[in-house]
Amino acid sequence: MGKKKEFIDKTGRKWDSESEHTMFKWLTEAGWKEEEDFIVQGKFIPGRRFRGDFVFYKEKIIVEVMGLDLGGFAGHNSPWVMAKDYIRDMIATTHGWRIIYWCKGVTKTDLLYYLDLIIKS
Repeated sequence: MGKKKEFIDKTGRKWDSESEHTMFKWLTEAGWKEEEDFIVQGKFIPGRRFRGDFVFYKEKIIVEVMGLDLGGFAGHNSPWVMAKDYIRDMIATTHGWRIIYWCKGVTKTDLLYYLDLIIKS
């Protein structure tokens, strides 16, 4: 298993991936504020180590950036890691969280439209 590849942006901030950095830019460009509206790598169930890529606490929404693109590359392609993600997601939904998955190939417009629609509902 290879070492996890991180991405460092122009400010020197480290990200798990370039895709997570892109998602952060999209959210902030759309007017959402870090720490006020969402938390990056936030814990969402007390007493559990689970983290979501972008956690909107007030709305109980988790945005997960999948290491998957429409060409078939997956960052979480090990069955063990995928199983841990599925378990985390099942527990999150039983606690009332909604999860949005984003991968390369899904447009900024589509992602922000559905996120806004869910938040307003």
